Amino acid sequence: MSKPVEHAFPTVGDWAQAFGRLRARFDGGTGPLPGRLVEKAEDLLSQLHTSSRPRQLLHGDLHHDNILSDGGATWVAIDPKGVIGDPAYEATRLQHNPIPGFLAMDYPRRVARRRVEILASVLETDRSRLLAWAFFDAVLAACWSVEEDGDWQYHLACAELFDEM
Repeated sequence: MSKPVEHAFPTVGDWAQAFGRLRARFDGGTGPLPGRLVEKAEDLLSQLHTSSRPRQLLHGDLHHDNILSDGGATWVAIDPKGVIGDPAYEATRLQHNPIPGFLAMDYPRRVARRRVEILASVLETDRSRLLAWAFFDAVLAACWSVEEDGDWQYHLACAELFDEM
């Protein structure tokens, strides 16, 4: 058995420590975020980690603005965050970007369904797993936005959309 490679990359679980900081800031509560959504995201993380494939190094912020073409057949992913996690987590940002244009589309739910279908097929990953990670990531992004006193409503609306799917 080989020794695991040592690294300084955070894990998705490390990122999720933001939920604990949120609860500490709001005396055990979830502030402006609905408690049921935060609790569901926390529960999903545990379930998804337990059932995940071997974790690997992920880009961590893979979406349309971070994928560039040279005009030919070469594509490059830029601005990696670097996070260790379930390979299915990598598709989360693709599902709710562009911000805020995604929710401004005429049919965001239809677009979200189609994106999940395509990603599930191409990545050979279960559709429900992709949706669960998308929901988790949207709640996490809302949490980070609350920490930064930013616009958390967009991310929360995406989380609710994924939760209904």
